[in-house]
Amino acid sequence: MTLFVPLLSVVSLDPVVGAISAGNAIVLKPSEMAPASSSLLAKLVADYLDSSCIKVVEGAVPETSALLEQKWDKILYTGPLLIYNHLPSPLTESFMS
Repeated sequence: MTLFVPLLSVVSLDPVVGAISAGNAIVLKPSEMAPASSSLLAKLVADYLDSSCIKVVEGAVPETSALLEQKWDKILYTGPLLIYNHLPSPLTESFMS
């Protein structure tokens, strides 16, 4: 299974621990509103975790849009409800509850 996780803060990593320990591939998208945290997360993941199954994608709207165009088994979204409400309905069917 692949899991796409847009993050608003580093603290939001807690929900992906189970997915990682179950052997799933993970893509983390930290918030562009916290560039220092985003860069640190990308560095720590690259240095200490298996880069063949855990990736960090940094960026803003263009990068997020490109990620959302991909097929995902599940999406764990931790962002504002305002943005969630503007996502296409077929996409939100992949969201984890």
